[in-house]
Parts: sequence; C-alpha cells; structure tokens
Amino acid sequence: MRAESTRHRKLREIAEFLEISREDSVQTADIEITGLTNVSSQVRKGDLFLALPGANAHGSQFVGEALARGAHAVLTDQIGAALKLNIPILKVRDPRASAGPLSAWFYGEPMREMYSVGVTGTNGKTTTTTLLSQLWQGADREYGLIGTIETRIGNQVRPSARTTPESCELQELAAMMRDRQIRNFVIEVSSHALSLNRVTGSHFSAVAFTNLTQDHLDFHGSMEKYFEAKAKLFTFEYADRAFINVDDAFGARLSEQTELPVTRISRDAKNADWYFEGIAPATNGVNVGIRGPGGILIEGDIALHGEYNLDNALMAVALAFDSGLDSMEIASLLPRLFGATGRLEGVKVGQVTRSPAPSTPTWA
Repeated sequence: MRAESTRHRKLREIAEFLEISREDSVQTADIEITGLTNVSSQVRKGDLFLALPGANAHGSQFVGEALARGAHAVLTDQIGAALKLNIPILKVRDPRASAGPLSAWFYGEPMREMYSVGVTGTNGKTTTTTLLSQLWQGADREYGLIGTIETRIGNQVRPSARTTPESCELQELAAMMRDRQIRNFVIEVSSHALSLNRVTGSHFSAVAFTNLTQDHLDFHGSMEKYFEAKAKLFTFEYADRAFINVDDAFGARLSEQTELPVTRISRDAKNADWYFEGIAPATNGVNVGIRGPGGILIEGDIALHGEYNLDNALMAVALAFDSGLDSMEIASLLPRLFGATGRLEGVKVGQVTRSPAPSTPTWA
C-alpha cells in the first residue's frame, strides 16, 4: 500500500527540473502530477509512471497498465519514448539516474528534515538498524525504519519487498514520515541500491559502515568493485558525517579515504571514538562498559550473543547518542535491547525470558 502524497507538481516543472529540451518531451503542459511510481500495479490517478530499464524487462512494457490505472505521464528513455502513446512522455538518457534526484525534489527532500541514518555493510545492517530503532522507541521517540525485514512508520508496520526500495518509493515513504512529524529515520542501504541509484538524491545526517565480507560478487564482479559501491555513500553528496567500524580492514581503509568527518567505532581500540572498556558474561548475554567521546561511560547488560552483535550494539549506541539521546538514558535501555527477527533469536523451552516486544498494527 502506497502512502498518500501531499506533494503536487506541474508536469512542466518536472520537465524543467530534469532539464528536458522541448524536442525530448511531448505535451508538457500544465498537467498536475500527484505522485511517482515505477510499479504499474501501484499507479494511482495523477501519477508520473517511471518506465525504468530493468535486468529482465523494460518498464515500457507496463505502460499500458499504468495508463489504465490513471497515470498522467511517463518518464522513460529512448526505448520507451519510441512507443506511440496519447500521453505526455518525458525522455531522458538514463531514467534510473534521474529518478532519485527527481523523487527527492518532488517530495521536498524529506530526509533533510529528520535525523536520518543510512547503514551499509555486508553483515549487521538489519541488527544495527533494529537496535537503533529500539533505543529510539525506548526513549519515546517516534521513528521510521526501512530494511530487509520490515518498514515501520511510527506504530505502523508492513513487510519489506527489498532491503532498499526504489527511489520513488523511498522518498515517498520518507515524506510520509516527515508529514507525520517523525524526526528519526534509519534505513539499510544495500550495495545494489547504491549501484542502481536508488538512494541518489537522498541526504543523511549520518551514514554507517559495519563491515565488508565476500558476498554479491555475482553482481559486483570483485571485492574492489563491491567496496567502491559501498564507499559511494561516504561523500558529502549523501551525508554530513560517517560512523565506521575500523576493526574491519575495509572500514579502516574507508575511514582514511572518506571526505566526511569520521567517528571511529572499535570493539577494543582505545584510540577509537567509541569502544568497549569492559565486556563480561552476564546471566542473559553480556555486561558492558562503553566509552564514548569526552570520556562518557555507558554501562549495562545487553541480552545479545556473539561478538559481532557487540559491534552492532556499539554502532547503534553511537548513532543513538549522535541523534540526541542522553548517555544515562541509553544505559537504562541496554537491558531492553534484543536482536532482529531471524538473527540468532533465543529459543523458548520453559526458561524465564524477557517479555515479548509489543505487537504493532499492520500497515494502514
């Protein structure tokens, strides 16, 4: 279910934003556009349908359905523009590259009006974003989350179709969060999304790097190309500052080459900005002492298992503090943290455990 858009633009404004010449557009009159989508089955009356090239099919194949559902115009490339349609067509060289900046502009760059975080890395994205959202929830902060498992806007939740949505859906969801006065937002950013320009046009308060291990080489071809895709996020085009796990070799490299101000995260390196001063076994997980900037100390029990989850928790704590949570408040919330669904979940066999998380209503 798509969010209802409150942003309307004239088609001629869109053509001007895209710097489309008169000969590359048709009938760009004062037609009102009320939303953007690249999914023909989700088109609403008044939408601009983005006919994007895909790995297996071209979006122009679905223009008929988009028109039947009420699309007012089509954005596409030379292939799509060859269709003979009685509808305005905006032609650009690379509609996928144009879709991100267009979507961000159309919806008023919503991420700039929130504390927004983009988390990338091979492993840990889902758990880190989940833990950060739990800290916000525990501090009574409304938040939005987009990730592999689910998409949340306040107390509404729905399953996610992919880790990082297409740019038009991403910006529409972020705009919905902004319009509901949500001020904290976190998203998992995949390397595929970065390579396919799904987050182009987005701008985050902070971006975070967890680690890089061998994966997705069928798509990227090599570890170097994989790293380069992730590193794209760590520029002023996308963010104001970076949080990087420097225990990871690629993270250490990224911390040296990024142009962003860097907050270094490490499990035990005392010269990092955030690190563990102490880690000890506890009844249900570990007891930790976390050191942060200025010598702050955050202590408490965390009901998580596995050293990699310590990395995820440390990153989430650093980001929560950056978002404005007080260190004492974070310490009080540590025992209430639990991992993401399907990630080393505990098995109940009669033992005493924490109370389950409160249920949330399904997507409206």
